[in-house]
Amino acid sequence: MEVKGSTGSAAPAERHAGWNELFFDLVVVAGAGQLAHLLHGGPHLADSSSTTRAGRMRR
Repeated sequence: MEVKGSTGSAAPAERHAGWNELFFDLVVVAGAGQLAHLLHGGPHLADSSSTTRAGRMRR
C-alpha cells in the first residue's frame, strides 16, 4: 500500500489573511482596547446601590 506524502492532492489549501482582513482585525482590537480603557475608571456595580430607590430608603 502506497502512502501519500504531504504534497498530495488530499491536503487542504493553506489560507492566508488578506490586507483588508488584517486591517479590520486591527480596528476591532483597537476599539476593544479603547472601550476597556473607558470602562476601567467608570462606575462600579457597588456604586449603583446608593442611587437606587432601595439605596435611598436605607439612609
